[in-house]
Amino acid sequence: MVTSIRSFALVALMLGAAAPLAAQGVVLKNKAIVLYGEASNCSKPATIDIRKVAEKTPEYREIQGQALSEDSARYKLLRRAMFKRIKEACKAIAEQLGYDLVVRAGDISNGKGLTESDLTAKVVEYVENNSK
Repeated sequence: MVTSIRSFALVALMLGAAAPLAAQGVVLKNKAIVLYGEASNCSKPATIDIRKVAEKTPEYREIQGQALSEDSARYKLLRRAMFKRIKEACKAIAEQLGYDLVVRAGDISNGKGLTESDLTAKVVEYVENNSK
């Protein structure tokens, strides 16, 4: 009986002394666009205004300059290349700054106590400096 009480006291002491766990993961809205990382286990999320970033890509400028139809093969190829460029930029900036998730602004429905940062300006700068 004394051993049981000591064991219980030891477990209670250990649980009480443990540091609180940091929040982990966020909940995304339906049809969210994840540009880097995984929402379920992130601890430092970020967002970007995808429209502002897209407008700085050479692919976007070509689509606009040629007034390409959304049904055209050229439009689809350029759009795919644009998103690839945006994802690469998000990955580079997130890794450089220590973020483990980047999604489109407004796509986080429950941050679970985590504060999200806006990386739009940094990603735009990266796209502008690394576009061929």
